[in-house]
Amino acid sequence: MGMLPVLESLFPIFALIGLGFAFKHGGWVPDGFWPVVEKLVYYLFFPALLVHRVAGSDLIGLDVWPIFAAVWATILLFAAGALLLRRHLPVDGPGFTSVFQGVVRFNTYVALAVPTALFGDPGTIIATMCVASGILLVNVICVMVLVAFGTRENAPSARAVALSLIRNPLVLAIVLGLLLNVSGLGLPPLVGPFLEILSRAALPMALLAIGAGLNIAAARAAGAVVGATTAVKLVLMPAVIWGIGSGLGMEGLTLAVTVLWGAMPGAPNAYILARALGGDDRMMAGIITITTLAAMLTLPVVILLLG
Repeated sequence: MGMLPVLESLFPIFALIGLGFAFKHGGWVPDGFWPVVEKLVYYLFFPALLVHRVAGSDLIGLDVWPIFAAVWATILLFAAGALLLRRHLPVDGPGFTSVFQGVVRFNTYVALAVPTALFGDPGTIIATMCVASGILLVNVICVMVLVAFGTRENAPSARAVALSLIRNPLVLAIVLGLLLNVSGLGLPPLVGPFLEILSRAALPMALLAIGAGLNIAAARAAGAVVGATTAVKLVLMPAVIWGIGSGLGMEGLTLAVTVLWGAMPGAPNAYILARALGGDDRMMAGIITITTLAAMLTLPVVILLLG
């Protein structure tokens, strides 16, 4: 794949992110608009997209276990590495939680948007498997790290954390889609078209919301630790997951999409978790912003290297 097709595929994604930033900071829409958009994307549009794509996809011939193994191994490897290096980082406990989230969390929306733009439905279903395998593990270990190193005194109980993960609408949507798929029911006649219409709004609205959430002031205040976190997330992680995936026998489209999952910027909901559990929310905002902006440069390079 040449540079021009790559840029043509990625430009609409990052243009929508830029448009969201312009809308928010140009005062074109009221501030109260964005929390509503984020809630609709999280609870309605994106779950509809996941159910529609998973339930209606042909999973025959897709070996999901190497995908799961590569994603899990990469997350655990980088989580362990961050914990081992904690004492050598010039940050306090809350700051470390932001570095940790910056390294291991991934932007679900971009992780689905990029493979969809590049490879269509086959890329979407592989990306969905990457997302499905990573969501629960990432949330569990990030909450554990925030409880251990954050400043919030009344940390949530294990039961509360488990319930929040079980009720995650993205997880529920993926499970429902898989059940409909493997059962042979697929998309019901009346529900299928409804989900399709809702799913069309998912990626545009999600990308606009990502742009609106960018914090340039936090990015400007970021130090060397944030820069190092960005390099680890966008450069080292895709290289490592390429090695792990290749070692597991993955190749072709499956390997390419899995590596792209590893090259994703930080997740906007990491900021919400940092605020709720006593992390350094300003550093977290800087990491999310810088990784998102830097991904505009690194993602085309990763895609070109994948061939």
